[in-house]
Amino acid sequence: MDDATAQESEENKDSDDDRPGKDRSRKQGLDKKLKPISDVSEMFEDMIQRCPPTHFEDRPVMLRVATVCSGTDAPIFALSHIRDALQAMGHGFCMDFEHVFSCEIEPFKQGFIRRNLPQCSLIFRDIVELATAARDGTA
Repeated sequence: MDDATAQESEENKDSDDDRPGKDRSRKQGLDKKLKPISDVSEMFEDMIQRCPPTHFEDRPVMLRVATVCSGTDAPIFALSHIRDALQAMGHGFCMDFEHVFSCEIEPFKQGFIRRNLPQCSLIFRDIVELATAARDGTA
């Protein structure tokens, strides 16, 4: 990198805070004034409070969710917490979801999904099994 490019790069770093529309009131990093949140449900309620879903109340959202390379199906747990937080905060049933299927090759992860998400009736062992079921119309 030549001297002119290095100087321009340094100037751009310094001018980031001067960009129009930049919210200077928000600082990056940990806000030590806020109390720590250790409860998962409380974490999701905090997230919902930061962006209230008022537009969902007029038109509820219903999602159909399927996961591939599912692991422990974390998106399903997150959606459950979001739905529960919305209801706890008085937004009613503005969002819900149906867990259609999971696809996971590891037997112990399949067991985790089966044990913790009993509403998921379809767990495919791998992508080939899923593709075969889709081709045959059994998925």
